[in-house]
Amino acid sequence: MAKKSNTIFKYTFSFIPACFLPLTLVSQEYTLPLFTNINYYTFPSLTQGTPFYSSKTLSTSIALPFFDDFHYAYKQAYPDVSKWQDSSVYINYGYAKYPISFGVATFDGLNKKGYPYQTIISSTASEPADTLTSRSINLFVNGSYTYTPSDSIALVFYYQRMGNGDNPETNDSLILDFFMPAQNKWKNIIWSITGSNIAPVNDSAFNKIHIYITDTAFLYDGFKFRFRNKATPVGAVDHWHIDYIQLDKNLYKTDTIIDDVAFYYMSSPLLKNYSAMPYKHFLPSEMAVQVNNYMKNNNKYTTKNVNYQFNIYDSNGNFLYNYNGGSANVNPGSNTVTVHQKPSFSYTFSPSDTTRFYAKHFLNTVPDTWNLNDTIVQCTALKNYFAYDDGQAELGYYLKFYGTQLAQRYTLNVTDTLRAMDIFFIPVNSINISNKDIFRICVWSNFSGQPGTLIYRDSLMKPKFLDWGYNQIPRYYLTAPLVLSPGTYFFGIQSYPPSSQYSVTIGLDVNYNHSDNTYYNSIGVWNQSTVKGSLMMHPVLGDSTKALGINESGISLQNDFILYPNPIETSKILHIQTNINDPYKIQIFNSLGQSVLIQSYLQHSTDINISSINPGIYIVQIITKYSVLNKKLLVK
Repeated sequence: MAKKSNTIFKYTFSFIPACFLPLTLVSQEYTLPLFTNINYYTFPSLTQGTPFYSSKTLSTSIALPFFDDFHYAYKQAYPDVSKWQDSSVYINYGYAKYPISFGVATFDGLNKKGYPYQTIISSTASEPADTLTSRSINLFVNGSYTYTPSDSIALVFYYQRMGNGDNPETNDSLILDFFMPAQNKWKNIIWSITGSNIAPVNDSAFNKIHIYITDTAFLYDGFKFRFRNKATPVGAVDHWHIDYIQLDKNLYKTDTIIDDVAFYYMSSPLLKNYSAMPYKHFLPSEMAVQVNNYMKNNNKYTTKNVNYQFNIYDSNGNFLYNYNGGSANVNPGSNTVTVHQKPSFSYTFSPSDTTRFYAKHFLNTVPDTWNLNDTIVQCTALKNYFAYDDGQAELGYYLKFYGTQLAQRYTLNVTDTLRAMDIFFIPVNSINISNKDIFRICVWSNFSGQPGTLIYRDSLMKPKFLDWGYNQIPRYYLTAPLVLSPGTYFFGIQSYPPSSQYSVTIGLDVNYNHSDNTYYNSIGVWNQSTVKGSLMMHPVLGDSTKALGINESGISLQNDFILYPNPIETSKILHIQTNINDPYKIQIFNSLGQSVLIQSYLQHSTDINISSINPGIYIVQIITKYSVLNKKLLVK
C-alpha cells in the first residue's frame, strides 16, 4: 500500500517505483516535499571562527549539564561538534512551527550532504535514516561528587511531527537509544514514537518527553544518547523536529516551567520588498521602516521584562547603527508585546559596491535560563541579484501542464542588463529530465500589475543538479544579455515537461510569503499564486564579476580551466589544469546532448580517464559554485 496523505491527488515520481502525494493542490498549483536540500552551505556571519561541524570526534567526555536548543541555526546547518559526534540531521530555522526557541534539529530521509539515502525503494518502506548522537558524557562523577540513581538525572526534550514539512506515517518513527559504557553497547528503543497516516490536527505543537536515568548501567563516564529516525529515505520527507534538549540532575517531571524568553523565527529583512537585491538598484526608499520580530515568553505563568535592541554591521563587522527598544513586559506566549514585535527604525544603507549587511538582534531578560537563544544574526545581501526567499527551501512548487509559464515581479530602479537566472530546481525525476531541454528563461513586461508582453524568451535549457555538499543554487546564463530600462518586469520560465508524469519543480521558502508577486499561466490566463511562500528563482543583473563568469580576482573563469591535450588521440587521459580551490564537477556531453561521463567532487588540477568515450566532438561542462562553463573537446 502506498504512503498516504490527507490530499486527494496522487503524483508519481518515476525515479522510484512508488507514489507520493503532493502536500497542496490549489487550482493548477502543487507543492510537494523536497528531494534534495540546498541548505547545507556555510551561512555568512559576522564571526566565522571554529565551525560547529567537524569530521573529527572529540575524545574528552563532557560534564553535566548538557543542553542544546540549536540556536546557531542562522549560521550553521550541522550540529555543534562540542556536543554531537555526527552530522546527518539538518539544523535549521524554517521547518518547525512555533519551536520552543530559534533553531531545531530536523530528521528526514536525506543524508548529511542533503541528498537521498536511496533513490530506488518502495514508498511503503521505512528505513534507518538520520542519527543525532551525543558526545560521551560523564554520568559517573562531577568533581568529587559521584552520581547515584537518586539524583533524578533525566533527559528532557521536545519534539514536533511534520511542522512545515511532510507528515511521517505509521511505519515511520523517531527513536531514542542509550549507550551502556561498561558493556560497550547500545540499549535500543528507550523511547519511540510512530507517525500517523492522518496529519496532526495541531502541527505546531511541541511535545515534552521526560526520561529518568536510574539504571546503573548508564551511570558511567562515556554515557551517550542518540536520536534516530526511520523514514522513506528518498528525500526531505517524514519530518520530525527536536528542540530544547537537556540532560542534568535534579530534573523532575513536576518541573513544567521554562523560564526563558527567546527568538523562535528569523526577523524580517532590512529591505522593504526583498531579502536581497543588486546594490546598483538600492535606493533609500528600498529600506524597511519596520522589523517584524518573533519572540516567545516560554514561562507560561509569569510576565517577563525584556530589553530588545538590534545593531547593524557592515561586511567587515564594523558597527553602523543601533536601535534600542528599551524594556517592555512580555506576557506568556508568542509575540505578546507590540513594541518589540514591530519596532520602527530609521537607517539607510550606503553601498558603493557589492556587499552584505548584518543585523544582530538581541534580548536581555533577567532571570533567563538560557541566553544564547537571545541573539540571532540576519544577513542582507546587496550583490547582483534579486531574491524574495530566505535562502532555505522547505517545499517544492510545480505546475503540471506543457508550456506553463511562471513569473516573479521585480522592479529595476536603473537601467541594467539581465545576465542570468539562479534557479533551484528540485531533482524530482532528475534521472529522466536532467538531460532534457525542458525550460526557457523568459521576461515579460508589466501590464496592470501582472505579466504582459513577452519581451524575451531564451533557448531551451536543461535543469542542473549540483551533487556535492555545501550546494549553491545553479546559475543559468542567457544566450545574449538583455538590457532593460528602469521599470517593473516579470522574470521566470516556461516549462516543457516531456509528458504528464514529469514536472519542473522549484524550491519554495514557506517562511517569507511573497506570493502576491508570483504569477502562473497554465491555460492561457495569468493568475496570481495562492500558495504562500517565495520561489527560489533569482534574476542576476549587471556587470558583476560572478554574473559574467569572472572570478573574485577579476580573471575570466574560462582561463581558470585548461583542458589538454585537445584534440586527444592516444593517451585517453584528459588533463584538467586549474587554480580554483573550490570543488567542481565535470560532465561530458556528446553531439546529441547525451551525458557520457560525470566526475564529481573534483578539486585542483586532476586527470580524467576518457577511454570509454568514442571518437567524436564533445562538450565538456565544468560546474563550479559560481558558474557553468562549456568547452569543446575533440576525441580522435
